[in-house]
Amino acid sequence: MTDQGGGATMTKADGETRFLTWNIQSGGGSRVPQMMREVDLLAPEILAFTEVKSSNLAMLTNALEASGFDHIETPCPEKEVNSVLLASKIPFDAVKEEITHDQERWASVYIPSLDLRVLCVHIPGAPDHKFDSEGRGMSGQKRKELLWYEVTRYAT
Repeated sequence: MTDQGGGATMTKADGETRFLTWNIQSGGGSRVPQMMREVDLLAPEILAFTEVKSSNLAMLTNALEASGFDHIETPCPEKEVNSVLLASKIPFDAVKEEITHDQERWASVYIPSLDLRVLCVHIPGAPDHKFDSEGRGMSGQKRKELLWYEVTRYAT
């Protein structure tokens, strides 16, 4: 699945299963009800949201469950950072994979009935620096390079 810079992208796999990936931009905010109407119209069985935030997580997961997405996986922490979320109407098993950083931007599942692994990842941009008040941390460029490394490792 790929994201097209803030828009929704639909993909079909095996000619039957509908995938939706969507960068919901800053957690979706007050747009969550409108977004869910679009999700219902597009009728995916599996969806991936990027830029999920903890402030809207409960509203988002409740809306997804109401739309029949009984299987939800997200590493979204309580702090306000960009995260990801995978939801499915098809049962899946969460695959816990330790990556070196930005774990909140990585969710992997295995869908036994499709014999398919799905990775939802949100790559940081070059200006997305992550430094604490004492200057410790990592530049956005380095975070981006390292997460792409992890994606490549996962794919192989």
